[in-house]
Amino acid sequence: MDHSGFETERLRLEPLSETKHFDGFHAIWTDERCAAWSPRGTTKSEQDSRRWMQGVLPNPDKLNFAVVLRTNEEEPMIGVFGCHKVNSPIAELGYILNANYWGQGYATEALRAFIPTFFERRPDIKEMHAITDPENHASNKVLQKLGFVTIEHDLQPVALPIFGPEPRPGKPLMFSLSRDA
Repeated sequence: MDHSGFETERLRLEPLSETKHFDGFHAIWTDERCAAWSPRGTTKSEQDSRRWMQGVLPNPDKLNFAVVLRTNEEEPMIGVFGCHKVNSPIAELGYILNANYWGQGYATEALRAFIPTFFERRPDIKEMHAITDPENHASNKVLQKLGFVTIEHDLQPVALPIFGPEPRPGKPLMFSLSRDA
């Protein structure tokens, strides 16, 4: 699988690397604002962040990219975008962005470049899914802008650590984007 990076007008997406991107990864995953919508929750230490990062580094079943601003080579990464379950006909999209960069169109810009690149590199994948909390309005809006539509599913409610140990009310949303969309 091709793991080479690519660029947009304002961003560089490069294969996620522990050596190069750990500081930005750790900053994101220790920030409750960033991890609020993840069932994983925040990491509690550098060691915890390293373990989590090693689980999302690109491999045959994952294709994950660090998102870096092109204007500043010294800037840490501002997000992670990618897919897992890429050895099945339906890949699952996931992304997280440093809260300091929310509301500036970076998520939309990165995904607008990532999605066609992913489908080009993986012609065997016919569809991409993304799962969100119904109250994660910003993420839901990004997915809808990119052509994702909600679909029926049988997923059960999940707990989001920032909201407590109980599963969230209602089922998560599942979005789908077909290669042909």
